Amino acid sequence: MERTRDQPITTRPGSLKPPLPGGYVEEKWVWDGDGVTPGTELSPCGRDVYFHTDPVLESCGTAGVRGTTVERYLRSMMTTFWVHDDSDRSCGSWTSLHTHCWIQELRRTLGRETCATRNVNLTPLDHREGIVYRGFAQGEHYWEVEFVEPPSGFSVMVGVGTGKARLHAGSFDYINLLGQDAESWGLSYKGTVCHRGGSRQYTEPFYNRGTVIGIHLNLERGTLAFYKNGQSLGLAFSGLHKVQSPLYPMVSSTAPATELTLGCRCSSLPTLEERCLRTLAHGLAQRDVQDLLPLPVAVRWKLKSWKKDQNLEALDPEL
Repeated sequence: MERTRDQPITTRPGSLKPPLPGGYVEEKWVWDGDGVTPGTELSPCGRDVYFHTDPVLESCGTAGVRGTTVERYLRSMMTTFWVHDDSDRSCGSWTSLHTHCWIQELRRTLGRETCATRNVNLTPLDHREGIVYRGFAQGEHYWEVEFVEPPSGFSVMVGVGTGKARLHAGSFDYINLLGQDAESWGLSYKGTVCHRGGSRQYTEPFYNRGTVIGIHLNLERGTLAFYKNGQSLGLAFSGLHKVQSPLYPMVSSTAPATELTLGCRCSSLPTLEERCLRTLAHGLAQRDVQDLLPLPVAVRWKLKSWKKDQNLEALDPEL
């Protein structure tokens, strides 16, 4: 059920009421347990990540992990089933059916349960489950990461990245993993933000145990902003709407005994009208060219008003 501004979710000290004024829904994504790299461990619930826990080796490089909404499919997104129609009383007729269904939906029919509308049994060709990972491709998303232990070492970072973003650097390679290339954007505990191998000072360093960093990814405007203990740190990056693939929450660390915990996770998805307006707005090369489009006056007015409300022209340049 969608929450409104008057119905905040439960937050811990240092956390923030989600900066999603249009209402939001809670999310339950966790760190990707199937993508754990050397130097990372996850708690059973998937919300806590521990870096470099080996008491002998300690840290041998830089480790990272991404967050994801995990959907379990049978075999893959396109799964083959044999469908047996018992209405053919003689011997039944078997056909091959390709379907695109969530496993949660399939649970109602697997195990040769009978469909309600027809006397049809679904038998999976292969019971093996496959995993499909989903990132953020639209809408606004906000989540919080708590530094359970004081950050230390060369780099401890939070941010976002594409599915191609690097998650590990071994051989005692200590780097700012998030933002090392064009596939990720990150904030270090030292107060710098990184992207495409470059960095700039963004805020004051934070060293305290219990620091809560909020990450606000707005894919309608293409922006990424951070919060510290409920206080906005301002815009960090823009232009993320140009990325042609989903984005995933990410964290990384070079330091032994780093422990990070997921807190609030919520999102606000756009309406169909907002998605159309966003596509038009981002496709216009000039600021006022919407007045020249062969569109009804009301649509042009909505487009102009939407761009003004989103303040698309006032964004800082990308790092």
